[in-house]
Amino acid sequence: MGFLPRCGHSERGGEEAPPGTGRRRVPRRAAIERSNRGIRLPARLESGYPETKERAPKGLVRAPRFFLDSFALIEIVKGNDRFRRYLAAELFTTLWNLVELYLAILRERGDEEAQRQFARFRPLIVDVQDDWIFEAMALKLSRSSLSYADAIGYTAARRLGARFLTGDEEFRRLPDVEFRT
Repeated sequence: MGFLPRCGHSERGGEEAPPGTGRRRVPRRAAIERSNRGIRLPARLESGYPETKERAPKGLVRAPRFFLDSFALIEIVKGNDRFRRYLAAELFTTLWNLVELYLAILRERGDEEAQRQFARFRPLIVDVQDDWIFEAMALKLSRSSLSYADAIGYTAARRLGARFLTGDEEFRRLPDVEFRT
């Protein structure tokens, strides 16, 4: 036990069972810090993008992650409640999806509103890696009806471990898609 005083806790960080009871030591829960952005996981669990197949330890719940495609972005701007409820999750999008949003709003509401909405969603942009683009273009080749933005967005969502939020019929039966209309 070293120089630590005996206080019912083992050196390994858990409470010890009374001797002779045959019960196991109960581990102490991992320390979780609160920050101004919500709950922050211990440093050993924060690894950036979950491109690896590692899973969080049992007992920890991951915040839901969603990738907003152009359809979802437009519906959020319109105020569609079926899409607005996702705003509490961890969200991502690409520059290409924001360009499609900008054009749609520019047509309907003008330049000032288009720029305002572009700036609103700009913090959600993720950097698209070269290998994501190569994978996305292979998907585009097999499904020619997809736009470049949709193919890149769907690939980015899968690489980020996020559900692809859309109302686009072309994605209805694909894996990792959250389909809403």
